[in-house]
Amino acid sequence: AREQAHVLLDALASLPTAQREAFLLQAEGGLSVADIAQTTGVALETAKSRLRYARATLRQTLEACL
Repeated sequence: AREQAHVLLDALASLPTAQREAFLLQAEGGLSVADIAQTTGVALETAKSRLRYARATLRQTLEACL
């Protein structure tokens, strides 16, 4: 479990800042995509893209490591 947590934290740290921010706002903050867009000052579609890319990158990284 400790190793998995370390892999996850490394994967999160490797994300571009905007993607990591959007992902954490949703995962830890419970914000909707609309709320993320408003909080970060970007268009709704931009917030959606950031979340989509963040999830895809995390999925690929975690699948490769676990």
